[in-house]
Amino acid sequence: MTQQSPSSRNRRIRQALKSPRVHALSPQLRLFAQAVWNIPDQRGAHARCHADLPSFVDAEIDGHLATWHGSFVHEHLQTCHRCSTDYAELLEIAILDSRGLMNQRSSSSSPNLSFLELPHD
Repeated sequence: MTQQSPSSRNRRIRQALKSPRVHALSPQLRLFAQAVWNIPDQRGAHARCHADLPSFVDAEIDGHLATWHGSFVHEHLQTCHRCSTDYAELLEIAILDSRGLMNQRSSSSSPNLSFLELPHD
């Protein structure tokens, strides 16, 4: 078994702490490890990504996604399972909406909730 140099080992640890695999750690351990290895907090990254998701989805619907290649959102979606899931859901809704297939809320009669009324004395 070959021994790794400290810089090689440090590089591998930093990469693992930036990868989706880091979510296998408990939240406390993950935050501690990221602090020790000086990995930036991802909470700001998630908010930044979510702020740009509607524009990113619009670009995909319009066929202009290439303009986003290499952008922060594009890169973040490659590594963040949570944001990529949100993106997929938003894209699905946008596709359905663009095709006029969104469920229209039907006007239905009011439900009978009389069973909730208290008896009068």
